[in-house]
Amino acid sequence: MKYKHLNLEEREKLFAYKALGKTLRWIAKRLGRHHSTLVRELDRHTKHWKPYLPCSAQKEADRVSNRQRQRSALK
Repeated sequence: MKYKHLNLEEREKLFAYKALGKTLRWIAKRLGRHHSTLVRELDRHTKHWKPYLPCSAQKEADRVSNRQRQRSALK
């Protein structure tokens, strides 16, 4: 099974459902994801008491993805 990263729409839904007080397992069912994927997403993008913001999370994910591609091209 190929891993598929969260996209901006899924990140925005995660943010909205969390604001409504929904559990991660409930949100995961609605998004068709495993709840641990959402836990990792929130852990990755809520460092140092900063709130989870979907746009910031997407920018960071894009930055990491581009950096990985550049490193791969150098090999």
